[in-house]
Amino acid sequence: MSPMWRILFFGIFALAGVLSGIFWAVPAATEAVDSKDWPPVPASVVESSVERHTSSDSTTYSINIRFEYTFEGSTYQSDRWDMVGGSSSGYDSKKRVVDAHPPGTKLTVYVNPESPENAVINPGLSAWSLFFLIPLVFLLIGVIGITAVASKAIRGGRQGSKSGTHFSRERPEEFRSHSPDGQTVLKPRIARWLSALSVLGIALFWNGIVSVFVFKLYKDWRDGSPEWGAILFIAIFVIIGLALFGGFLHQLLALRNPHAKITISPSHPRLGAPLRFMWEMTGETTRLQNFKVSLECREKAVQRSGKNTSTTTNVIHRQEIINITDGLAMRSGQIELRMPGEAMHSFKASHCNIEWLFAV
Repeated sequence: MSPMWRILFFGIFALAGVLSGIFWAVPAATEAVDSKDWPPVPASVVESSVERHTSSDSTTYSINIRFEYTFEGSTYQSDRWDMVGGSSSGYDSKKRVVDAHPPGTKLTVYVNPESPENAVINPGLSAWSLFFLIPLVFLLIGVIGITAVASKAIRGGRQGSKSGTHFSRERPEEFRSHSPDGQTVLKPRIARWLSALSVLGIALFWNGIVSVFVFKLYKDWRDGSPEWGAILFIAIFVIIGLALFGGFLHQLLALRNPHAKITISPSHPRLGAPLRFMWEMTGETTRLQNFKVSLECREKAVQRSGKNTSTTTNVIHRQEIINITDGLAMRSGQIELRMPGEAMHSFKASHCNIEWLFAV
């Protein structure tokens, strides 16, 4: 599977996490927290039973308690036991709840003042509310997968020039501008600040959902009824959220790192012909230990076995052309070299690629 398809695959996971979080988890969790403040009203049980749900491979049960109540002069009926709902295995526990609420039982329910037909017997978050964290699991899988695939692609130097000669830096590079004199300037394909904003967006989304549960658990702890199992479980998500903010701070600090502007001439280098390589650093170069550039030729072979696809990469030529340790000399400079004339030129086929790269 190519990196593009892998990124798309993990991107679907991340997108599913974001959409389900926005349209399901966040509204549902917010409503559950708000329900603690809904006005209580007296109600009477109309019907109670244990509902059975059978599928091809399992049977689950749910509590069905329908009750009637009056709010602001109007009579309504609802059957909401808690703010999560759904069904699960375990008949006996649900039967005990139903037996404790036969028809005619008087109880207190909590009514949504903005939607009076919506009332619940047990307001607030519960242990089952942890299901609202499922979108974060999808988001985490997607982000880790995309990061791993992108990092591997960056190390492999997958981006290149129109002539087939490829260049690899700390981030994917591609040719963006062609000057009249035949020079080509390499610029970052993705702005460095965009990476920081992406990490910040994920951190805010993640911690926004987690904070709803943290607030509820804090209230329970303050009221003297902490749920230690839920606290230990949510602590994992809190740690991940803090790590995401740490990643954002790391990206901010990385914006201060020196950045190289690299230019080559001619724009379309040919094997056996001379090539001028020019660089100019922005930022404080004294923070760098060395500036190293190598000319590499890589062979990538795609092997398929049934539905599985694997790619192997072999470096068949490597030539170090720059290795500078002096901070002042790193600021700018140029060299002239000759591309190996006896080597294989770049080409791309369905099962094999030859790529020439400047690894910086």
